Amino acid sequence: MSDNSVLFISVEPIELDLGGDSFTIQSPLYPNLYPNNAFKLWSFVADSGVYHLIVNTFNLENNYDYLYIGTGTFSPDTLLYSFNEFYLPEFIITNSSIWLLFDSDYSVQYDGFEIVISLIGEYMIFK
Repeated sequence: MSDNSVLFISVEPIELDLGGDSFTIQSPLYPNLYPNNAFKLWSFVADSGVYHLIVNTFNLENNYDYLYIGTGTFSPDTLLYSFNEFYLPEFIITNSSIWLLFDSDYSVQYDGFEIVISLIGEYMIFK
């Protein structure tokens, strides 16, 4: 793949069942360096429930390569988070559908990320 190429990968929505298996997403070529100009979209749908995301690895070029996370149908209007340097080790999203988009620029590559996604029935916040 040349430096000027664009990698675009989109998948059909991934259906998750409550209490079912988890699904792991990784940046392209993980654990190796992700390509320049990569653009990959994942979407998840469920009848109902709460998504639990566990970030195992996260290493992107700061201020240039991003992982975006949103709810509902993929759109800038449904964006919840954008990450490029730091990450939360795990977090909860309450919606029946979520999407994740990885976007890298034209230069500098890192080893990327690995995130495990599962659907849980409910959650509690302790204060």
